[in-house]
Amino acid sequence: MAEFATKGDALFAAPSDWLVRLLMCGVPIATFRPDHLVMSATTALWLGTIDGLTRWFGSCTCRALVATSEGLRVNSWVGARVVPWSNVLAIRNWRHLNGFDFVAVYYRRAGRLEIATCLDQDGEDELRAFVRACADFVVRDSPRFHITLAGLCDECVYLPLFRRFTQDVGIATLMGCVWGIASAGFALGLLSALQSALVVASRHPFRTTTLEQRAGLWSSPGPDARPLRVVPRPLRLWVRGLAEASYRIQASSANQ
Repeated sequence: MAEFATKGDALFAAPSDWLVRLLMCGVPIATFRPDHLVMSATTALWLGTIDGLTRWFGSCTCRALVATSEGLRVNSWVGARVVPWSNVLAIRNWRHLNGFDFVAVYYRRAGRLEIATCLDQDGEDELRAFVRACADFVVRDSPRFHITLAGLCDECVYLPLFRRFTQDVGIATLMGCVWGIASAGFALGLLSALQSALVVASRHPFRTTTLEQRAGLWSSPGPDARPLRVVPRPLRLWVRGLAEASYRIQASSANQ
C-alpha cells in the first residue's frame, strides 16, 4: 500500500484559496468608480489571474489517494470510494515552485471520465512511491498500452469550471448589491471569473486525449500517427512506472 495525502502546510491551501477568491470578487467592486472603468476592469483581470494561479497551484478535490490491492482508494473530505485498477487510466503530476507536488489521477466511473487531484508540500518521495505502486497494480494482470486524459469537452472538467464560474459571478453580484452597484458587480465579476477559469482551463487539453504504446514508443492513436518526440513532463513519472512494472513482470515470467 502507498499513500499520497494532503498534510502539513498543504492544509492551508484551501483557506488561502478562499481568501484570494473573496478578494477577486470584492476588491474591484469596493474600488469601483464610474470614471475609472479601465482601472476597475484591469484590477478585475489581474485578480482573476491571481485567483486562477492559486487554483492551479493549490486546489485539490480529495485529501488522500491510496494504492491498495483492491483498487485506488480516493479519500475525499466527506467520504471515500475505491476505483478498480482496470478503470485507472493515467496519472499526471506537477512540481510547483512553491514546493507543492500536485497529482491528478484520471479514471473511469460509471462510463464517464473522472479526475481526482491531491497535493502536498515536499512530498516528492511519497509521490514517486505512490505512482510506482499504482503502475504495479495496473499492469499486474497484463501490460498497459494506453493512456487517456480528460479534456475540456469532458463533463469532469467543464462542469466544475462552470460551477465555480457561476458561483464567483454570483458572489460578485451580491457584493455589488451591497455596495449599490449590482450591474457593475455583475460585469466585474463576470470579467474576473472568466479570466480565472481560462487560467485553470489551460492545464487541460481541449478534447479527450488518448496515447498508445507501439514498439516501446508512445503516440496518438491512428495508423498514420507519429511517435511523440518527448513524453510530456507531467506524464513522465507514470510512463516510467508502467515501463518498469512491465519489465519486472516479464523478468519474473522469464525466470520461472
